[in-house]
Amino acid sequence: MTENVIEMLAGIKKLPEEMQQVLKLAACIGNSFDLGTLAVISEKSPEKVAANLREAVSQDFVISTSSSTAYKFVHDRIQQAAYFLIPETQTKAIHWKIGQLLLHTPKEAQEDKIFEIVNQLNQGIELSEYQQDLPSAAVRYANANAPYIDQSQRDELAKLNLIAAKKAKSSTAYEQAFRFLKLALYLLGIDCWQRQYKLTL
Repeated sequence: MTENVIEMLAGIKKLPEEMQQVLKLAACIGNSFDLGTLAVISEKSPEKVAANLREAVSQDFVISTSSSTAYKFVHDRIQQAAYFLIPETQTKAIHWKIGQLLLHTPKEAQEDKIFEIVNQLNQGIELSEYQQDLPSAAVRYANANAPYIDQSQRDELAKLNLIAAKKAKSSTAYEQAFRFLKLALYLLGIDCWQRQYKLTL
């Protein structure tokens, strides 16, 4: 952790608890975020969240961007500092919740958000393979705090990773495409040829 991040951590810790919570959840969404998503995740009214964001803007933690409901962190280090304040026991559940929320994006808009959706869900289950490129046989969940997902959910997430891989490949992001594909195969499981033959192909 750099000295700058430590200083920013100290600054965020001085904020009211409710405002800290808003910034921490926003940090899970990403460098840029919108009021609607943040309100749903925080389980607070948009008005309440907007009030906290106005205060965060006034203190130069975030800025309002293209519209009155779109925001971004002033600096990546601020987002990083806010993220560090989240207990490790909570981060995966938050990412999974964000991913599930984004998954309800209208079908016609999902393609534009596919990387965002898949990355949140992948961080939610946090497979060690996704982080460390271990052989499939050595893959295990990173820790017990990752949300449990059944095989049908794993299959659906595998499909989303396949869609993301195809989009990454079309943009010549081959390394990223490979990572999505490898995770998709792991999610399908060792019996994928019997259960999901077409998808595995």
